[in-house]
Amino acid sequence: MINTGPATGAVNFAQRADDSFAYVSIGGDQPAIKVYRTDSLEAVATVPLQAAPSAVWPSGDGTRIYASLAGTNKVAGIDTLTYTTVSTIPISTDAQSLIYVPGAVRSGKGLANLVPSGRDAALAVAAR
Repeated sequence: MINTGPATGAVNFAQRADDSFAYVSIGGDQPAIKVYRTDSLEAVATVPLQAAPSAVWPSGDGTRIYASLAGTNKVAGIDTLTYTTVSTIPISTDAQSLIYVPGAVRSGKGLANLVPSGRDAALAVAAR
């Protein structure tokens, strides 16, 4: 068992050339992603975040971990080699889960079949 701290939430895994790591979302007063080696369960790093992460998902190549930030309409991109936040991506709604699909868009921007839903749909229709 690993004592990760208060408000432990989502967990996901990423494989790098040198090892395999578990990324655990931590809420509470000091929101973060905690990183552990999967073979020894040794704590490797803590990546502070601006808000509690509610979902965690790795990129297909293991170079990034993406964490949705509760209440912010943003996703943090974390570099798995430096254990730092390297990007903050705006999204339209507060994500409760994340899925990263490598190669899902083979050409263009991948927006052709995306349509807003719910409140965003009503606003998009009103804006036309």
